[in-house]
Amino acid sequence: MYDKRNYVLIVTMVFIALVLVACGQSSSTTEAEGSTSEMKDNLIIGTHPSGSSYHTTGSAVANVVNEHSSLQVTVQPYEGPNAWMPLLNSGEIDMGVISSLDLFWGIQGEYGHPEPHSNVRAFIVGNYPPTVGMVVKEDSDIMTTADLKGKKVATGYAGNHLNHLLSEYHLNSVGLTWDDVEPVPVTAAIDGLEALRDGRVDAALGLGPISAVTMEVHSAVGGLRVLNLADVEPENIEDFPEDVAQKIGEGIPGARPAVHEDMGILEGKTATGYEYPIMLATTTKLNEETVYKTLEAIWENYEELHSVHAWLEDWSPDTMFQEKPPVPYHPGAIQFFKDQGLWTEDAEKHHQELLDALRPVLDSNR
Repeated sequence: MYDKRNYVLIVTMVFIALVLVACGQSSSTTEAEGSTSEMKDNLIIGTHPSGSSYHTTGSAVANVVNEHSSLQVTVQPYEGPNAWMPLLNSGEIDMGVISSLDLFWGIQGEYGHPEPHSNVRAFIVGNYPPTVGMVVKEDSDIMTTADLKGKKVATGYAGNHLNHLLSEYHLNSVGLTWDDVEPVPVTAAIDGLEALRDGRVDAALGLGPISAVTMEVHSAVGGLRVLNLADVEPENIEDFPEDVAQKIGEGIPGARPAVHEDMGILEGKTATGYEYPIMLATTTKLNEETVYKTLEAIWENYEELHSVHAWLEDWSPDTMFQEKPPVPYHPGAIQFFKDQGLWTEDAEKHHQELLDALRPVLDSNR
């Protein structure tokens, strides 16, 4: 015959133990962070508009995952990450192709993001694509960035604030501001290039020199001329003004001056522009196993990406993991990197520091 007092005592002790375990969990790499417990088979990946390198990259990734896993990924283009990050944060879409800068700002709720998207996480580092600043028509009398004074320049880029900043810091690199030009608002970088094609602006952000839309406009207008960042000729990149480089790095975290040559609209030419990493982002709403399987399919079949687009030529297991990314990894990605023997004590320490820095944002959203 059992003793009711002992039974109650045992139940109470088990309950207390469970509570202590739950309370004792820190923001460790096994933290579910609100993710669903169910495997998800049909995924949506958000990208920039069709014709952009972001969209081409997202399409290539989707094809590889579809071909080499039980998952089915659909690509959904938007005006930019400012448009799709709220959907990623809520779990309405599952992945996104994004610059590390937009990813950082989106999580923090800065630069065009009205509130922090604290559920967004990183899971793959892609490449460092060439990005040119301002471009003009080849037959234009605008030869330098300084020549843009008083000219019509595309601005705004409401769908992707990064494009606005890239344009702004290009102007700033020679001492110009928006007050020195005639700003013409556009929604997306593609709209800016189309406005240049149609003669509604004199200059616009050029995106990547190999971007499909940039190449299309390049062909349509008889050629585009890339204006050098800070009007520094590529052969003089070692003399790039340190104060300008520092302001760019502070205003656009991770961005830096770089020389681009002999590609796309720069075939047989060189120019001084920007570079910064492109990443795949996901959401804590997505099951860890789903993230793991997605990453596994890309990791094991990365070579199939290389022939699709120049951006993807640099995607490989050697570059997909970054020990100290600008934002926390998804727990599913962390488990994958652990299984590959890549997760280090430094990576764990950095991850915890990122989570600690996000803690006020995470707590405010609960």
